Amino acid sequence: MRAQRALAPGLVLLRPFLDIPGPVLKASLGSHPAVDDPSNRDPRFDRARLRQALAVCAFDRDAVLAAIARHAAARDAADRRLSDCLRAFGADRKLAVRPVGTVEIDRQALATLAPETAADLLARILRAVGGGDYPPQHAARARLWARLSEDNPSPVAATLGGVAVRGDRTLHFAREFGRAGPMGVTVTGPAPTLFDGRFDVDTAGLEDQAVLLVPLGRLGRGNAIEKTLPVALDAAGRPIAAPACLHAKLGPGVGTLALQERLSWRLQADLPSHSASA
Repeated sequence: MRAQRALAPGLVLLRPFLDIPGPVLKASLGSHPAVDDPSNRDPRFDRARLRQALAVCAFDRDAVLAAIARHAAARDAADRRLSDCLRAFGADRKLAVRPVGTVEIDRQALATLAPETAADLLARILRAVGGGDYPPQHAARARLWARLSEDNPSPVAATLGGVAVRGDRTLHFAREFGRAGPMGVTVTGPAPTLFDGRFDVDTAGLEDQAVLLVPLGRLGRGNAIEKTLPVALDAAGRPIAAPACLHAKLGPGVGTLALQERLSWRLQADLPSHSASA
């Protein structure tokens, strides 16, 4: 478990007391109002099952804590390697994030990485482009990596975790529309609205129009990439705003919807070089 975790741009969850034994922390808080997180006792979570096992001495506590420390050190080292990789690839233009929510990476550069770093990078790209909370399962990612890293690479056309992977020398990762496309989102206030985990959409001024953000593909229009971009609909289901690149698809009278891709942030979140306020 990380001592801090980036939840969104500018929002960080801090866990400053991870190294303090539970009984000591509870005794210190005994005379103060505190909120107990019930998930700490929920057996669906690994941490809860581990605590329960330690409580009945099913494991050697010191050995478990030492193993946790080793795993944390290994994770920190992997994070540093991935951070260095992202910085170098960006500087050398081997990796690019496009404003429309796609990622491009040089296939040969990807193949030169250590297998562990390549696997970590692939997981982050799939999670960022797919908009989900977690990357696809390890076994599925391993099969995709086997195709991408072939000794005699051939053009790739694959889908995984809601992401379409295409290309030859340059690999293109794009959100897959699928059967129904990304979920629609109701605009509830003037703050930017997160769409599909990929875009922060400036919806200021639209919240009084019963606006719903849906992917363009729901209207039966757009190419493979355009279909996954958000369009604002009014209460009658008419498009009232869209990114400038979609105006030609929707005709006159449609306002401009400003987008900020969140993929860049997601690729770097929690890594050593990542600024939580970026």
